[in-house]
Amino acid sequence: MTKESTFVHLKEKVIELVYNSLDDQIDVDNLTSIDYSNLYGESVTIPALINKIGLFKAEAEAALNEGKIELDIYEAESRKKYRREAADNAGKVLIQEKPEQWLKLTEKALDELIILDRGWQVKKKNVAKREKDLGFVDSLFWACKAKDQKLNHLLPATVPEDFENQIVEGKINGMMIKKHTKKYS
Repeated sequence: MTKESTFVHLKEKVIELVYNSLDDQIDVDNLTSIDYSNLYGESVTIPALINKIGLFKAEAEAALNEGKIELDIYEAESRKKYRREAADNAGKVLIQEKPEQWLKLTEKALDELIILDRGWQVKKKNVAKREKDLGFVDSLFWACKAKDQKLNHLLPATVPEDFENQIVEGKINGMMIKKHTKKYS
């Protein structure tokens, strides 16, 4: 696993959050189901998993907001361009060069010109894809939270010896669990 980090800007501080990245390919069904043969392993790894999925969710939200900003800027610049052209040409914009066709620029015509613009369409589809991505990550986040709640109800109050005796080595929730022998008693 590789280390990743993100910076959080607070009032007068910048905090770097460092974490191990999850695999590039995640089996969502495996991640959100409970391995009953290793409840203690599930219990100790689920908080880190929820944190990682929460970080992914924040990244997906940021990507969506950036996409919306890009779309808004593109649309504003396009509207400005058409309005300037209309101001220079008695309220009309050129929509076809050969044969020459002009269109009287009304608000409805301006809206149609924007929607028919290929660049605007690409940016609008990009926003829709980012909304879908955020929906997937949000769903995964809430499924992991539900898993955490179920684990809280399944496991009785425990002491460290319970974990030592019950935990099973292996990869769980995208994290490797290894037991180490005690060097000191």
